Amino acid sequence: MGYSRAIGICSVFDAELWGMLEGLKLVWECQVTSIIVETDSGDVLNTLSNAEYKGSSSSFLPHIRALLRRDWQVRFTQVPRKCDFVANGLAKLTLLVGTGMCYFREPPDCVVEVYKEESCSSLSDGLGPRY
Repeated sequence: MGYSRAIGICSVFDAELWGMLEGLKLVWECQVTSIIVETDSGDVLNTLSNAEYKGSSSSFLPHIRALLRRDWQVRFTQVPRKCDFVANGLAKLTLLVGTGMCYFREPPDCVVEVYKEESCSSLSDGLGPRY
């Protein structure tokens, strides 16, 4: 399951947090009890690991922290930007989606094609397919 949403103009940092918040809410509503969240943003991971969120005034952080306190297991991991192609493909769909949220039960064809291309090319760098 995935989603795509046009959020307008904001910082990359806030866009990453917004995406994380929406993803966590979606997964919680699907009653998933354990999840690994992958992000290519070291800044987001550093901020989330700092209990006081020093240096950031993003309004998304308290909402994310509240979700993380719920009864489930959430683990964060950083992936290289070049391996985050599925998320990037979904983000690019916002140009087609327009305003609002669009949910996907199955990966959209354009994302599947990008995944296949990237999976094949990543085999040579030792990373292999990610999903």
